[in-house]
Formats: sequence, C-alpha cells, structure tokens
Amino acid sequence: GLTVSRGSWVGLIVGGLFSLYLVREHVNRESIIKGGIAVLIIVVLAVVTVAVLNPEGLLKKFDFTAGANLNAISSGRLDVWQRVLTMMSYWPYSFVLGYGWDAYRTLIGIYGDPHNTYILYWFNLGLLGLGLYLYIVFWTIRYTVTSLRFISQKLKPVVIGFLIGFVAVHVAVFFVTLYTPWLFVWAMAGTVLRVIVDARREVPLETSEAGTAA
Repeated sequence: GLTVSRGSWVGLIVGGLFSLYLVREHVNRESIIKGGIAVLIIVVLAVVTVAVLNPEGLLKKFDFTAGANLNAISSGRLDVWQRVLTMMSYWPYSFVLGYGWDAYRTLIGIYGDPHNTYILYWFNLGLLGLGLYLYIVFWTIRYTVTSLRFISQKLKPVVIGFLIGFVAVHVAVFFVTLYTPWLFVWAMAGTVLRVIVDARREVPLETSEAGTAA
C-alpha cells in the first residue's frame, strides 16, 4: 500500500469486505464497526504518508484525466496481457496445457512482469494447472469458513484474520505477481489449517457431521 500499489488497496478493501460477508454469522456488528474505524484510520495515515513522501507517484497512479485510456489507467497492464494472450494464440494448445513451468521468463520475459498471477499461471500451466490452483484456493476458503462453527471463540479471531488476508492476497494478485512471498502465504495457510483440523478433532463426531451436512 505504501508503494502506491492500487492492486494492494483493491485486494485489502474488496477481499476484506467479501471475507466479512463470508463470516457474517461469526462476527458481531460492534466488532465490524471497531474494525472499520481502525482500517479507516490506517488508510488515512497511509495516504497522508505517501502524499508527503511520494506525491508525484501518488498523483501519477490516480491520474484519470480525459485523455487517459484504459491501458494508461491500468499502468500498461492491458498491453502486457494482450501480448501474453497473443503469444498463447501462436500455439492454441497452450490455452489448455500451457507452455511449461516457468516458461514465461524464457519466452516473453523481455516484456517484463505480467502483472497478473492468474495469467502467469495460465501461460505456464494452462487451464489445467490454473484450474487446479483455483480449486485449492476455493477449497481452503470454504473449509476455513465452514470450520468456524466448530472452533473455540479464542481461535476464531486468528482463523478469521487468516481468511481476510488469504482472500485479500488472491484479489490483489489479479494486478500483480508474487514469487518469494508465496512461501510465507502457504506456510501460514498450512499452519492455520493444521490448527483448524486439531480444533475440529475435539468436536464430537455427530456434531461435526451434522454441521458439515448443513
């Protein structure tokens, strides 16, 4: 956010709101109001900080003048995405199979970062690989949400916090690509899922099965 990345703010806001909708039965209104005020204060402080330290970058990122086209507004992302899809059209099988692991860097790395994690996975791994990845993401989100009814009040803030961060990241990466940070993201996911599994084992089997069926 402090680098004036609009994608990070979209991920935080959209991911946060969507996550709160998913866990609405487990979060009271007072907590949402307090959290909203805290987030608003942080956003204001961040914007003021960026405006003082990097005013040109802030103005450039939010320059929506009449002459600006979609490619300019997206900081050139549409042009990059078009080049990626054009390269894939040279070998149509790549839409399904991809060009291979880490092929982007070799084949069209000259154009720089694709600025879209999903397009990067699509180019490298095809719809098969991208579909499997999305399945893991959606399964993780669904399992985390459905498990909230089986874990203690003490653990719920940790699990909900993870869910908000996990969803926010997967919204933000539509506009950026991550590499090394995935090691931390999936390590955190594995740790929280392990906590959830252990918590669910303490719940009587009949209750767990009834909740899952519901």
